[in-house]
Amino acid sequence: MTDEIAPQDLRVSHEEREHVTKLLAAHFSEGRPTVDEYGERTAAAAESVTRADLNRLLLDLPGAEGRGPVRCWSCPTRRAT
Repeated sequence: MTDEIAPQDLRVSHEEREHVTKLLAAHFSEGRPTVDEYGERTAAAAESVTRADLNRLLLDLPGAEGRGPVRCWSCPTRRAT
């Protein structure tokens, strides 16, 4: 058994939630999600617990292709011992 957690299962910070909300706002201003979708996605971003939760909100929007999970660059990297 390993103590390593998959990147998509890491818990997210307020900063990461806010980052995704800003990305959603940019896509909304370009007319991609509808008003209802934007409201649903921003509410879901605020309630997200893991990177996978946040990533699901962006997958069908341009720029998401080939990207890994949302990352917190200020968070320490967890290493297996």
